[in-house]
Amino acid sequence: MRRPRRPGFIAALVAVGLVLSGCGSDSDPDNWEEARQGDFAVQSNYLKACQEANDGEGGLNAATARQFCQCSFDRLYANGGDRGLTFEEFKALDDALRENPDPRRLSDEDRDTWRRYRDLVEACESDLGA
Repeated sequence: MRRPRRPGFIAALVAVGLVLSGCGSDSDPDNWEEARQGDFAVQSNYLKACQEANDGEGGLNAATARQFCQCSFDRLYANGGDRGLTFEEFKALDDALRENPDPRRLSDEDRDTWRRYRDLVEACESDLGA
């Protein structure tokens, strides 16, 4: 039985999807390995946005928010494909959400990626009892 989602959970998912915009560079990373390197801020932007969206009033305590965000990032980049999203899928979803932050209004392909992303994040929420 699926547990009801916190009211801000979808908003938090949108916030954590919008991380490439903070890179501010024409030379964005091309793959997860580059994205995790210090030259690019993808991982740190993701973790910061996720923690800000989930920490505080009505959200998670700081320690649980950190665990939740690290879990979701780890699942997100887990080799793409079956266990996560490819970096190309992640970038496309990031672009789509910046253009239209309402996941219900995404294209079919982006909505499918959104659902896969949401499932990865919800698995962390479930694992941590968030």
